[in-house]
Amino acid sequence: MSPENPNKGGGMPYYMGAFLAVALDWRSQAQSVAKGREALRKLKQEMEVLKKVKQAWGHREEAHQALLKLVQEVESHQPGFEDYQYPNHVFKLKKDLYGLKQAPRQWYERLKNFLLSHGYERGMIDKTLFIKKSNSEIILVQIYVDDIIFGATQDNLCEEFVAAMMGQLSFFLGLLVRQTKDGIFLCKSKYCKEILKKFEMESCKEASTPMPSSCYMVADAAGKGVDQTKYKGLIGYLLYLTVSRPDIMFAICLYARYQANSKESHFKAAKRILKYLKGTTNVGLWYPSHSLIHFIGYSDSDFARCKLDRKSTSGTCHLLGSSLISCHSKKQACVALSTAEAEYIATGSCCAQIL
Repeated sequence: MSPENPNKGGGMPYYMGAFLAVALDWRSQAQSVAKGREALRKLKQEMEVLKKVKQAWGHREEAHQALLKLVQEVESHQPGFEDYQYPNHVFKLKKDLYGLKQAPRQWYERLKNFLLSHGYERGMIDKTLFIKKSNSEIILVQIYVDDIIFGATQDNLCEEFVAAMMGQLSFFLGLLVRQTKDGIFLCKSKYCKEILKKFEMESCKEASTPMPSSCYMVADAAGKGVDQTKYKGLIGYLLYLTVSRPDIMFAICLYARYQANSKESHFKAAKRILKYLKGTTNVGLWYPSHSLIHFIGYSDSDFARCKLDRKSTSGTCHLLGSSLISCHSKKQACVALSTAEAEYIATGSCCAQIL
């Protein structure tokens, strides 16, 4: 036992081996542990089950066990009773760092220190990207929570991570990855079909464009309201799809401005994107393996399209050779008085992204 400390938490089991999370939601049980011994007894039983799962991982668990050690002092209230001699003291946890709120942070710190100590450099913009160069060879390590993507010019560069390898990357966070000798193709065909099914648009007619050329969105204060949750859900699904579908970015960013007070007209316009996706399910991004390495940026503006405040919209995209690496669509912060001024603001945004 140790004196009271403001950094307190409960002991919640969590296991992560070979970057495949065995996630069990024991937060409610961990809260019950602080209230009585019965919950603590049940928690111990579940911990025994978890130990059997951990043993099944064999050498993989040994390779990653060091990443789960408790490196930060975490303390818990006295569970269900108080020691009359030390009523203001708490218990200091000595077990591994399982499902506490500190676990993801400590996991990243351990992994970051390991990579930095082995010659990797952390990205300046993306702090979850680590790069290691050796002569003309390079290896990239991209971290997403407990999943890691390795990419290297030579397969032998990934030998130090052989215990964590789960095969060639083919599917990641809804993104279908097809690797060939000529290049890499990224698409979200499965994700598109899930969206169409969720919003009952599987048998809808196809549309040739995500939005009509003469579409001007307005607040439509007198229009009929729709379910806000459903409209926001549609916008959220489509925004995630823009990772591999920049062709719908302008339309979805336009419709996203009306989430606070969406109307039936807005929902009808947004469903046109689903009709467009119906006929372009397999469209994605192609990254050729052989192309000239030059960096190009494009910008454009839609002058005074917004009928509410007469602001313009900037659109930019950046390509490395023939590969798209960045794109965005955003309403400008000020009102442009001419098309030249709107284009100048869009060009400035494009240059800022390059820098």
